Amino acid sequence: MKNRSIIIAVVVIAIAAAAVLYIASSTPASYKDGSYSGEAVGGAFGDTKVTVTISGGKIIACRMENVDKLGNPKDENYGRGGTDADYQLAQYALQGMAKYPQMLIEMQNVDKMDAVSGATVTFREFQAAVHQALAEASK
Repeated sequence: MKNRSIIIAVVVIAIAAAAVLYIASSTPASYKDGSYSGEAVGGAFGDTKVTVTISGGKIIACRMENVDKLGNPKDENYGRGGTDADYQLAQYALQGMAKYPQMLIEMQNVDKMDAVSGATVTFREFQAAVHQALAEASK
């Protein structure tokens, strides 16, 4: 009976410790209010710049700018000059990457976001740029 009580106590302590660690890892970092920028340059398809706005310690806005390797903005003309298939693929990627800023605002943690199909390279660049911006917000 005594051994059973010890085992139960150890299990309860282990569960409590796991819960504390989970809560600590789920809690977003504390950020100072303001606007912070980050960028990922030299990517496979160009550069990604973000500006993240913090208020009350939370991400309330995110603006992302993407340019191709020639420095042209990725917009409705992104992918023109190639084949029709290339243009369609580029525009599909553009639609996917446009979702990332709102996803960040909703999730408050870029590491918990999933890449959107067709825009995975930009997602990695977005993550890097956001990490850079939030590192500034944490100082």
